[in-house]
Amino acid sequence: MNLLDTDEFPLLLKRGRWALALTETGISLFLAVWYRDRPTAAWVAMILLVAYNAVVLLQLSRLNSKRIRIRLLVILDLLFLGNAAFYTGGATSPYLGLCYLIVFVAALFGDLMGGLSMGALAGLITVGLGLMAPAPDQWKVIRDTAPYFVIVGGFTGYLVAQMKTWFTRYQTSFARELEQRRTEEAHQRERELAREIQRSAMPTLAPEFPGLTLTLHSEPSLEVGGDLSVFIPDLARGRLGLAIGDVAGKGMAAALVATSIGYLLPYLDPHRSPHQALVRLNKDLCERLPDTSFATLLYAELEPAVGRLRLWNAGHPPALVWRARDGHIETAACGQAPPLGLFAVWHAPEQELTLAPGDLVVLHSDGITEARGMDEAQLLGLIREHAPHGPRALVEAILARVQPVGTDPLDDLTLIVCQRDRAF
Repeated sequence: MNLLDTDEFPLLLKRGRWALALTETGISLFLAVWYRDRPTAAWVAMILLVAYNAVVLLQLSRLNSKRIRIRLLVILDLLFLGNAAFYTGGATSPYLGLCYLIVFVAALFGDLMGGLSMGALAGLITVGLGLMAPAPDQWKVIRDTAPYFVIVGGFTGYLVAQMKTWFTRYQTSFARELEQRRTEEAHQRERELAREIQRSAMPTLAPEFPGLTLTLHSEPSLEVGGDLSVFIPDLARGRLGLAIGDVAGKGMAAALVATSIGYLLPYLDPHRSPHQALVRLNKDLCERLPDTSFATLLYAELEPAVGRLRLWNAGHPPALVWRARDGHIETAACGQAPPLGLFAVWHAPEQELTLAPGDLVVLHSDGITEARGMDEAQLLGLIREHAPHGPRALVEAILARVQPVGTDPLDDLTLIVCQRDRAF
């Protein structure tokens, strides 16, 4: 957050400027009365001083709009100091000009205390020199010189101290903003890289497989997500293995685990032994994941030629089977095992179903049933209404309910719908 966005610093400058303006105006009024020999010049100087402070306060009132002109403030302050030096003879007297220069330098390096100290010293020296002047001019010399060294030193020191404070805090704020911007850009690049890696590991479209009509929709709630979907075809045996899963959590960590599962599962040769492949996957996750992390997974193996569907469920929402003959929906929920990555010893019973031609299977992540405007009963109602029109129509109807146009999903959404072709 920029320093100019806070209320503390503008309030500090405004109060300081008001105090300074009132002090200067009071001194000017006193001098206008005191300098009876030069009343016009004194009153003109006071009017200029009031106008000067009015301009400065007007600039400070624009702090919150970030349109303050710091250079203009510095120029105005220098003009005022030059005006004070002129009216005390600093512009015509080499001695006074040198003393003012010394006071300015002391104020620049010593801030308020440095300016006051050097101004007081210069004033004392001027008093001593004034006493050496002829008797009629002693008081006039002291009056016209000594007080101004203290005033100029204090004013310059105060101004320098305020400007140093402002620039220091501004530089700190700017450095913090720059670091935050760099960190955010680095994180954004990491997220984009992770998204590309996850896209390369996870399918965006369902594959074509003889005897099946497949539709897939997968969308993370963030740049990357913890849902996963894997298709493992075995054309030689006429089998299609598919997995849908959900890693606990969101964001980068869950996405990395989901991506690793998507890469690893096909290499475990699930067609040879699906259960053994899941056991090996569970062992790998137990070794790599923290104790509080886990993944749910539903693995299905379809043989459309004979209509066989085998399921292994590791803590995932069950598969839903819509029967084309009578519109009945069967929940394949029996034999559910614990999620993967929690227990070293893991076993999942196999469940086998027979799909008639036209039967349809729905696999989904919990982001579907936990989305706004959707629960398990409403999902079943949508299946009954739209399953007769095919997988694509059903997916579109579900997405229209859980994710209205123009909204982002609250959770990762993954939906797989497959139908055994009626030709079989």
